[in-house]
Amino acid sequence: MKKVHEFCQATEFKDQCAKSLEGVAKNESATIQDYLMAAFNNTVEEVKKGLAEARKTSVNKDSDPYNHMAVDDCKQFLQYAIDQLEDALELLSSPPPPGVQQGGPGRIPNMVPRS
Repeated sequence: MKKVHEFCQATEFKDQCAKSLEGVAKNESATIQDYLMAAFNNTVEEVKKGLAEARKTSVNKDSDPYNHMAVDDCKQFLQYAIDQLEDALELLSSPPPPGVQQGGPGRIPNMVPRS
């Protein structure tokens, strides 16, 4: 659990972070990439839950156009967040591009954005 404590130290919600990494923590050979993947996957799932709740919210466009637009914006931003997190997961799970070396065991690889 020492790795979980270190990984979650910089987060605002340390307990939630630790809970999301319990499965990885049981694997003694887990790498930093395993921890990152678990953290991103958990975040995607939590944002999807938020989007599902937001989709239950409906505001009449004619009687309350401002709140209708705010709810619609919220749904769009949540979907955008999911898309961006899933893109990050894809980057994290793919091998580094040619010419980029991983730092070594336990180090985060240098990542460059795809064009």
